[in-house]
Amino acid sequence: MPIMSPANVLDALSQDWPEPPHEALASADSHRRALVDPLLLALERGIANPTGASSEEAMLFAYSLYLLAKWREPRAYPWVVRWLSLPADAPFDLAGDVVTQDGARMLAGVCDGDLTLLKALVLDRQANEYGRGAAVGALSHLAAWAEVPRESVVEYFLWLAREGLEREPGHVWDCLAVACADIEALAVFPELRRAYDEGLVDPQYMGRSELDEVEAAPRGDTLRDTRERDAPIDDVAEATSWWAGFATSRRDPREPYRAPPKVGRDEPCPCGSGKKYKKCCGA
Repeated sequence: MPIMSPANVLDALSQDWPEPPHEALASADSHRRALVDPLLLALERGIANPTGASSEEAMLFAYSLYLLAKWREPRAYPWVVRWLSLPADAPFDLAGDVVTQDGARMLAGVCDGDLTLLKALVLDRQANEYGRGAAVGALSHLAAWAEVPRESVVEYFLWLAREGLEREPGHVWDCLAVACADIEALAVFPELRRAYDEGLVDPQYMGRSELDEVEAAPRGDTLRDTRERDAPIDDVAEATSWWAGFATSRRDPREPYRAPPKVGRDEPCPCGSGKKYKKCCGA
């Protein structure tokens, strides 16, 4: 039985807590039908005023993202895309490092197999580069989860590497290299090596030797690791537990520590989790 009413859940999820609000999140699952529309409205309001949202609005916005992704709510799909399509630093202004930590899993969770908006975001040069990267990551997650044919994602990644992406260095290229390694998209590796030669992929973000490692590993091992590491969001308290340390350090709850964008994938994550960057904020 739910402990809290829908109204009390919304109030609790608008507050800054020193740890995840377990009772509110458990009650939210019980009130899913009643809460979907208010959570969608929270996304709409946040996106309408990303730099002017109050701390309460920003907290509810972030929890709405996680809950709707957990519930695999397809009506959230266009709103998540709109959030990650905001220009400059607006996505971070609204939700901090949720963009890089879980933006890809959120997109994959709510798209319901429709890749149209995802692919449009990948190519949107007006969008925040980390939002574009999240869209690339979402495609690799969907392939790893076997929710879309892996072969079709590999084919799309090959098109991106050959002609779809601008031939300019940027985070979307870094994410494409990571995504191809994660799903063993070996057909794309020659084009990625060419991209390294042209300076399009930052070797400090992912070294080209990681392509060699994936090629040398038994087929299926890397894909299995990706599936286990980047599984769909199914526990919001666990998925948001990384917020707690930021709250106790008196940072603005909307702005958790933002990891430097070019940390090496095998280096310790600057967020302090103790994990390698590629398995934490750089996932």
